[in-house]
Amino acid sequence: MAAGRGPWHLEAVEVSSSRDQQVVTFPCGRWLSAEGHLKVDLQPGHAAGPTRYCFEVVTSNVRGAGTDGALSLELLGSNPTAAGSTAQGTAAASAGPWCLDRPGAFARGRTDSFEVRGLEVAQPSTLRVELQGASLNSDWHLSHVVCTVLEGEEGAEGAKWYFNAERWFDTAH
Repeated sequence: MAAGRGPWHLEAVEVSSSRDQQVVTFPCGRWLSAEGHLKVDLQPGHAAGPTRYCFEVVTSNVRGAGTDGALSLELLGSNPTAAGSTAQGTAAASAGPWCLDRPGAFARGRTDSFEVRGLEVAQPSTLRVELQGASLNSDWHLSHVVCTVLEGEEGAEGAKWYFNAERWFDTAH
């Protein structure tokens, strides 16, 4: 990355074969920057899936809580109906990562809603949150995130999970 250039958001890489016209997508959904990640390992997959989620991100109402950065969210858990599930257990599942960003988002005391598509995670256990692309001294205090299934497998619509954070995203706290 050239000196003086800001962060760059990589949504996905598509590789196509000129011989058989096959296209393989490597989803990323992350910010790349000299201060953060310049290298990522990508796996082939689909950039979006059949389940539509709404993430409500609540920035705390404490002094200095807002940020100008973007967020990367990844929903982790299991899916008992997925391929690889056995009678003894469920298959691991993940959706995302998604890059959430828009002007003015993640200000102190604000709730920001984002709709995204991804693979089904029927039983979420973890929400991985990463602050990306923020300027220097741009700490952020996350109160919590609410994830709601807006559209998905039959019976999944309306499912809601609450992920409490109440923590700073920076190097000093």
